[in-house]
Amino acid sequence: MLVASAPMAAFNSDNWSMLPTQMMVMMTVIILLVIADIALRAGHWREFVVLTAGAILIVAIQELFILQASTLVRLWDPTEYKEFFIALGLAIYGFETWSRLRSPAARLSPLGSRPLAG
Repeated sequence: MLVASAPMAAFNSDNWSMLPTQMMVMMTVIILLVIADIALRAGHWREFVVLTAGAILIVAIQELFILQASTLVRLWDPTEYKEFFIALGLAIYGFETWSRLRSPAARLSPLGSRPLAG
């Protein structure tokens, strides 16, 4: 879900001159790369590849929008993509939640294996 929602940070070419927008994009890339490093150290190659590809995709999208912003007919068009990534992230979250609730482990114990107190 993180990788599906992360590209949303790159669709702010009209506000690139503002420091918070630059920080949001850079922090998103850094967070993805840190989690990719953790996945690599744990031996999760598939997660490493997906997270690294997500970080590279964000940088490529942002660079493309910054370099080609003058050719956009409407400057706010990239924000329409952000709405798509919000919906995509919510759909993936809903599917993950649904699949966890339908798993046999969820039917055995509604509280999981953790104790109630403490």
